[in-house]
Amino acid sequence: MNNQYAVSIRHIYTMPDETFNGYELVLWGWDVIENTWIFRATRDYQISKTVSRKQALDHALYDAWELARIFQCKNYATNEEGMWDNND
Repeated sequence: MNNQYAVSIRHIYTMPDETFNGYELVLWGWDVIENTWIFRATRDYQISKTVSRKQALDHALYDAWELARIFQCKNYATNEEGMWDNND
């Protein structure tokens, strides 16, 4: 497994009223100089009149699984807190 990359899914909120707007898939890269995870790429999965929360989340989860397979890295899915606690 590749420890240089990780994948996670976050909630997207619209400000100023913090309205839930969908999900964001994040590809993280480990920065050895800063000794922390940094964003490498993101993709949004917005909810709308034609896309439900479940559809957006299912699509994000599938893409996260595919991205983790391609990069051979850990998929934290919606448990992003786990990647901050379990890093060597």
